[in-house]
Amino acid sequence: VCSSDLLGRGGSGSVYELRGYNGELLYKKFTKPRLLTSLSRVIEIGRRTTTLASGFVLDHFNWPLSAVVNDEGAVAGVLISKVPSLFFTQLSTGGERLRDLNYLLYEVRAARVGIRPVAVSDKLRLIKALAEALLFLHEQRLIHEDISAQNLLWAVDPEPRMYFLDCDSLRNINTDTDEPLLTTLDWTDPRVLDGQVNRPDQSSNVYSLGLVAARALGDPDR
Repeated sequence: VCSSDLLGRGGSGSVYELRGYNGELLYKKFTKPRLLTSLSRVIEIGRRTTTLASGFVLDHFNWPLSAVVNDEGAVAGVLISKVPSLFFTQLSTGGERLRDLNYLLYEVRAARVGIRPVAVSDKLRLIKALAEALLFLHEQRLIHEDISAQNLLWAVDPEPRMYFLDCDSLRNINTDTDEPLLTTLDWTDPRVLDGQVNRPDQSSNVYSLGLVAARALGDPDR
């Protein structure tokens, strides 16, 4: 894949901007190639539901658009869309950043870089938006295996909305996989950490919703 500047790097891979697409199409190169079967159904669901759900998928998920397969038949990475502009924020320090959940949870620190606290009413609407997105995944029998502050973006204008990153970690509930599990420790279902279940399940996503609600309506700065 012909790529230009490196935009970011995380535990599961690196994201590059593709040349010739005005920054609208990105390539996420996995740190370790994956099996095609683990992603093919997720990509197909995205293609099918983008039309049926009237844009709900594109509005709420950075869904993998297509797999990039290497010579060995493994998935080297995925093509993804650029995150919509409403999920970016201009910091008072001069930089532009993705408005991830940390800017909602840690209000004192966020205020230091120019992000104003969010009213409780809007926090409740954000939690509702998160619940609606998770319900969509539930109906598609999909699980996001790494719901965390870094992987959730938010906006309150023009309306409260949550947006999921790292959607290549979506897994069908009926699909077993030997792929390494990458999660964020303080956001991971305790049952996974204790070995009661091997990987996050639908109950784990419900746990994530409750954890977001508790932290958003609490005071993590203390």
